[in-house]
Amino acid sequence: MWNKKTAGTLILSLAFLTSDSINGVALPWYTCSIATGFVVFAGSRYRYSRGFIKAMKKVLLIVLLPYFAATAYTLFSVLTYGGGGTYSLTMLRAVSSAVQASYRVVLAAVILLMFREECVDVIGRAMILCYAYSLVIALHGIGAGGVVTYMLNPQKWIIPVTANSRGGINYLERHDLGAAVGMVILYKLFLQDKDKHTPIETFLLFFVMWGCNKRIEMLAFIVAAFFGLLANKFRRIRNLFMNFVMVSVLACCFTYIVLVLGGGLYVLAAKLGLDISGRVGLFRSVSRFYELSLTYMGRGFGFTNKFLTLTANTQEGWALGNAWMAGMHNDIAVTYIDLGTPGSFLWFAHFLLIIPWYFRKHFGNHAKYVYWLMTVFAYVSYTMDNTMFYFMFQLTMSVIVLQGCWKSVNDSASHRKMKGGIVHELQSIGTKDALTSAGT
Repeated sequence: MWNKKTAGTLILSLAFLTSDSINGVALPWYTCSIATGFVVFAGSRYRYSRGFIKAMKKVLLIVLLPYFAATAYTLFSVLTYGGGGTYSLTMLRAVSSAVQASYRVVLAAVILLMFREECVDVIGRAMILCYAYSLVIALHGIGAGGVVTYMLNPQKWIIPVTANSRGGINYLERHDLGAAVGMVILYKLFLQDKDKHTPIETFLLFFVMWGCNKRIEMLAFIVAAFFGLLANKFRRIRNLFMNFVMVSVLACCFTYIVLVLGGGLYVLAAKLGLDISGRVGLFRSVSRFYELSLTYMGRGFGFTNKFLTLTANTQEGWALGNAWMAGMHNDIAVTYIDLGTPGSFLWFAHFLLIIPWYFRKHFGNHAKYVYWLMTVFAYVSYTMDNTMFYFMFQLTMSVIVLQGCWKSVNDSASHRKMKGGIVHELQSIGTKDALTSAGT
């Protein structure tokens, strides 16, 4: 049956398809944003209640504050280091990152309003359909035998590249999709009401995760699921437990920064027999721009990845140790290099401590729990990937968190004693007054 959920799933699946390259064919990074613009256009046909708009403004403010603060700090860095070259382009990257983050949160709010309690299901079905497109393309490129062989062992098997064949990994390893799908699975296992859970969809999402072959996100899923089980087991002290985990993650961020940028991680990897030579080259290529010091002030928001983008596949890049990578797959280290010691501390503290506190105060305990679970997943991913700026990854996280806020404020049992404020503003979602057709 053709309805807005079907249409939304189809549009999002096609948009998600453009977020990754398939067999070396990649569309410009902004294509996914343009494609999802159709959803925003559809959402513009509705009028939203003043309460919802006011609530979303508050969410936008708390979530986007560090982006705009980092952009302002980048302007200071550009002036400090004399401007020109990479530093001037860093300013553009910083502004672009803030605009993109704003768009993703607005898009997530529109998806929530259009599909309400089914918004995460729509995202999940779009992911399944998106990967189905990849399978169809792979069947044409490497045949059924190649697809089956890859899916049986995606981590090791690659078809030899010839004039008529490509590696199965080129067709079926999807980066942004593989990074984001784990959050939807976590939602279904830990957050979705049992009477609405569909095991077949969860199975298909696991199939997508397996095929996309993003190992760090698989680890992130395991870690987040483990902590989710612990949080559910100790419900009486769950808030205290979540706070402890967030503070521990903040401490781990700086411990990890010292290990990575100080070289200790490479020594440890060598002792364990792990080959991370590609990552070593990346860090060495930007080593002259940072120092491990409490007084290190950073180079500007977006500097590291902009520099790597400009030097990838160039003589300078080869000389520095970065042959082709256009971004450092380590958002924790990148944040430190870009924002410095005080800036990165404020960045991490805002997302790990301030936002959870804000969500609990204004939306309730469940909202904080949802954000906490997704953040644990995200920060494991950030250690070895650049998902902090992946479109599908951040959009999925935003939709799940906003849906958690909506569910939290509509849980009368957990909000008996809360009066006024943002709670009652957001409770209008799902009622007749929340949104009405512009044509009525």
